[in-house]
Amino acid sequence: MFRIIYKKMSLLFELLLYLSTKYREQISSKFSMSNKEIEQMSKIIDFISRNFTQGILLKDVAKSLGYSEGYFSRLFKKNMGMIYYKYLNIIRLSAAYSDMKYINKSLVEFTLDCRFKDY
Repeated sequence: MFRIIYKKMSLLFELLLYLSTKYREQISSKFSMSNKEIEQMSKIIDFISRNFTQGILLKDVAKSLGYSEGYFSRLFKKNMGMIYYKYLNIIRLSAAYSDMKYINKSLVEFTLDCRFKDY
């Protein structure tokens, strides 16, 4: 079920990426990312989608992509409109909620599976 959730999130981001590149001139200045930022955010979202169950911290994502923690934080907040940990929790909550509908586990098991114990 985790795979389904982040596949959906990945597909959503791919759609946004496609629309933002194809219709760049028509998109408002509120959502203006350079091609470099689009590429960076694509890598970031992909990394998070593949690893959110592994207990990834901000420093882990930044390091894996060759960014300093400060640069990564600013880049993420600027382009996603929220801080990294808020986004990570949204991904984890979505995965847990989706799995709760189909899998018979306790709430504690779901939170541990989604790595909420990292905090």
